[in-house]
Amino acid sequence: MWRFITRLGKKLQLFYLLTAIFAVTAYDAFKVIITMKLRRKKELFYKHARNWGEKLLSICRVNVEVIGTENILPGSAYIYVSNHSSLFDIPVLLAMIPDNIRIMYKRELEKIPFLGWALISSPFISINRSDPRDAMAGLEEAIKSVREDVSVVIFPEGTRSKDGTLGVFKRGAFVLASRSGKKIIPVSIVGTNKILPTKSFDFTHGHVKMIIGKPLSITQPIDRSEEKALINSVRSTIEQGMIMSD
Repeated sequence: MWRFITRLGKKLQLFYLLTAIFAVTAYDAFKVIITMKLRRKKELFYKHARNWGEKLLSICRVNVEVIGTENILPGSAYIYVSNHSSLFDIPVLLAMIPDNIRIMYKRELEKIPFLGWALISSPFISINRSDPRDAMAGLEEAIKSVREDVSVVIFPEGTRSKDGTLGVFKRGAFVLASRSGKKIIPVSIVGTNKILPTKSFDFTHGHVKMIIGKPLSITQPIDRSEEKALINSVRSTIEQGMIMSD
């Protein structure tokens, strides 16, 4: 009987948490859609996105420890390269990185009610992974964004890690950095896979750590061997941050 009551209590807590998350997301998505249609000011979108991330952290009782914000120079645009183990990485990045960032996301997310509608109205960059031409168009848009002094976040693994470990990096982020001339900042996020595991909505509260690395300049032009060395260096930096924080 006691086990049944305990399980019921946990289910009710999860229900209330999911309801609160849905309500906040729907409300902020509606504000974003209206704001972008009426005023079309991207600065307001970034403000709403940051507030949404902060609200989700508060609702889910997630404490985020951030190390390395001094590596971000105000007024500069960067390419943030981050590991990706949970959908909860998104609100963490939006809330805790002191910069206006565009995130490259898979187009399937646009099918999610409210959140997807806000994404369509946002300056974020969608990519259709199943269409190489579309993916390249998304990369070109990202290059244009960074050249306009807007920072971009890329998850070079291409998908969420199932167990929190770091996967193989794809070239996209590094092609973007090479062609835009902007610096790369490695970002290590640890703990979000426990807050919200992959393919699950079983939220738990807890602690997340985010390590922001030092900016890496890229010598122009860069050949394939130098690109490979850069990928290995950035991946190693992110992995070290994850290991040290675990």
